[in-house]
Amino acid sequence: MAVDFEALDFIRSRNKQRRAEAIKQQKREELERAIKPFMKRLSEIKTDHDLCNDPAQKELLFQKWMGVVKLCSKKIENA
Repeated sequence: MAVDFEALDFIRSRNKQRRAEAIKQQKREELERAIKPFMKRLSEIKTDHDLCNDPAQKELLFQKWMGVVKLCSKKIENA
């Protein structure tokens, strides 16, 4: 029985590529799950900012928003 090593190498390389793509997709999904609460919080702060009329309150909300953005960016960098 003859073994076709080229075909075997081709199949192994395709399987390796599929595994790498699956791992990459899994990491992307984990990052999206980790960021989702930050995005929700940013949306809530933005809505409050848009509805607010007091400039001092708007500045506080903006500072709060920037704090959440910094936390989110650190989460992304560490992932």
